[in-house]
Amino acid sequence: MNYWETTAFKEMQKEWYAKLKESGFEDAEKYCGEHEVIKQRAANAYANQHDVRVSAKQEYFSILRRNVEEHDFERAIDKVIMCMIADGKKIPEIQTALQIMGEYRCRNAITLIIRRHEIRWGMKTYTDKQMNKYGGK
Repeated sequence: MNYWETTAFKEMQKEWYAKLKESGFEDAEKYCGEHEVIKQRAANAYANQHDVRVSAKQEYFSILRRNVEEHDFERAIDKVIMCMIADGKKIPEIQTALQIMGEYRCRNAITLIIRRHEIRWGMKTYTDKQMNKYGGK
């Protein structure tokens, strides 16, 4: 038996984990069943996903990319945002990139721009409540 499998070690570990949690420390590991695993995103965004979900995501980004290339945008910033979404960027990454460019948009404004174009291109639908949450229809 390894020392980390002993009852004494597990009791001490539980005590220290409680102290760390109280202090606000967030562990890089999490329990998955009985095992601890590292919290991390998969290197491949589609790892552990069903074929249907992977296919749907690929189709979404393919349609999005085609619309970005074919659509005339009224505002250049909308095109920048939609290009980044089509490239798979997340909203916080887009927000940071815009700030570097000197364009300041909050997450909600970016989400609203994305949703407006998804609606315009017939890709998704949103309820009025979902749109009003971000300040527009």
